[in-house]
Amino acid sequence: MHYWMSVDPASPGTARPHHGNPLPLGKSTDAAVIVKDLLDPALRFDTVEVLVASRTNAPDPLVTCRTCTVALPPASFYKVSRGVFIASPELSFVQMGSVLPIAQLIEYGLRLCASFHITPYAETIERHLEKTTTPTRLANYAQKASGVAGAVKARQAAKYTLAGAESPMEIKLEMLLCCPQRLGGYGLPKPLLNRTILPGKDAGIVDKGSYRPDLSWPDRKVAVEYDGMLAHLDVQQDKRRINDLETMGWKVISVTKRELYDAILFDRLARKLAKCLGSRIRTSAGWHARVAQLRHDLNLQ
Repeated sequence: MHYWMSVDPASPGTARPHHGNPLPLGKSTDAAVIVKDLLDPALRFDTVEVLVASRTNAPDPLVTCRTCTVALPPASFYKVSRGVFIASPELSFVQMGSVLPIAQLIEYGLRLCASFHITPYAETIERHLEKTTTPTRLANYAQKASGVAGAVKARQAAKYTLAGAESPMEIKLEMLLCCPQRLGGYGLPKPLLNRTILPGKDAGIVDKGSYRPDLSWPDRKVAVEYDGMLAHLDVQQDKRRINDLETMGWKVISVTKRELYDAILFDRLARKLAKCLGSRIRTSAGWHARVAQLRHDLNLQ
């Protein structure tokens, strides 16, 4: 899980798909030691989990061996080095379905399909063009891996994954707005994430040749921009971009960090957005408790 959220999939050093079946790994205890040695100490993992074909005891307390007794779909592993493999993004998504709450599994799916990663050293956000996987690949794999623990929850979570997020806060914002109400969201229509908008006939009166709002609903010409301090450093440039989008006939709603973290302020914003989208928010008994749980799972409290 941590590996796939901290690497650029296009980097030469990133693991590549392995089309064979590396299980059994020969001497699983040796593989466990190799995997532990390969991990960067800066990542500060508490333990390393190794998938093995038969029950075995790991020689190191930091290594936990997990037994896999079912046939896995093709390309379930990526090769790290000779004799050492890591679970593919799709397999890791299914595996995390056995340990994560549904909201955190959706968040992980959005991270796998995102256009950014967080460097393990400086913990800074770096953009990349190539995505680790796609929502379709996650859904298809979860369907094929029916015998793997976590597959049922993974199939549910895959329905709510989207491609193209460029920051962790965009993911949290999208989930609060668009997850179904039974999961604590507002159930608004799914947006496009960082999708390019061309000015068309307004090209001569706006500054740029294209715009990429954080969340957009082109059929309604509505966009949402997250204004976190680390998301956009040039405030004046942000204002010009919003003004240009409005000149092009778009309704733009800005979300501040305070509004994202404050449930009352966010409720007002979500209802304003729903009105712009022509949607109605009808809540049922227990929904506020589910909202609180979703915020807790997303660390927005």
